[in-house]
Amino acid sequence: MGCALQHLPWYVEGGKNYPDDTSEKAAEIRELLRDTRFRKALSIGFDRQRFADVIWSGFGTSMQAGLSPQAWHYASPEGQAILKQWQQADIELDPEKANAYLDEIGFVDKNGDDWRDLPSGKDFELVIDFHDWGGSAKIQADAAAEMENQWETNLKLQVRPNNMLGSPDLQTRRTSGQLMVLGGAIAGVDEWTFPGSTFGIWGDWHFALESQWYNSGGKQGVQPLPGSPAEKLQALYTQGLQEPDINKRHEIIWEAIKVNIEEGPFVIGTVGNQPAPAILKNYMRNVLDFGVTGPWSPNEPNNQVPAQWWIDK
Repeated sequence: MGCALQHLPWYVEGGKNYPDDTSEKAAEIRELLRDTRFRKALSIGFDRQRFADVIWSGFGTSMQAGLSPQAWHYASPEGQAILKQWQQADIELDPEKANAYLDEIGFVDKNGDDWRDLPSGKDFELVIDFHDWGGSAKIQADAAAEMENQWETNLKLQVRPNNMLGSPDLQTRRTSGQLMVLGGAIAGVDEWTFPGSTFGIWGDWHFALESQWYNSGGKQGVQPLPGSPAEKLQALYTQGLQEPDINKRHEIIWEAIKVNIEEGPFVIGTVGNQPAPAILKNYMRNVLDFGVTGPWSPNEPNNQVPAQWWIDK
């Protein structure tokens, strides 16, 4: 048996962080997280193979965050091409280029303490929220610790893992746009039933407040800035919901992926497609030798039909 998973991505909140804080520092943090160069620096500022070795004992394929390669949006040659482009976007370790991005936006060491500071000179600490998303608190904790090590070493970026397991503030931080980076997991085979990672419209991942604005019809949250990625992705999502032609809906997915590639990443992928073996009794019959076991949108075992299995004893 196999699986189609994209495990342990980092959701970067590109919206309005700390909405009750009108200080200049909060505004600087918002602008930093919204800057494509900052997010690309994070993405190419760590070694995904080392991440796979430390967290997954070497299993998994280095890739950018996206849904399952088994998704029907990618069945055509054009779909396969855009998927490959997405999977490989900003995944190669390149500390020199990453640091050049950060220098370019004025995110440098201002006070000589060997850590990067905000352009104003104020101290900055990148907070990674994590809990047991994806099924394992230990995996999330180990992943956050590994990112702390790599981003601090490669980028001179001060990082603080923030264990939110069991915290009553977890959902508040997720839905109010207070998080900076959130550890999580992705699994899905259809972008329209699982649109959060591509379109950013679920209200507790990236674009938290902008997605609340969209889902409430403008009554809550924060309206996306004109021309912003959030505005573009919301428009594409609306277009897709109104499009009756399946192939044209696939093309809309591809357009959304291009926004993620060019202006993202908004969700920073690590490694995916880890094998998930399943043990079957030798008297079970008609069970396929490959299954999609990861996605949450369809019930497991997904592409299997248990009603067609039987026991032969």
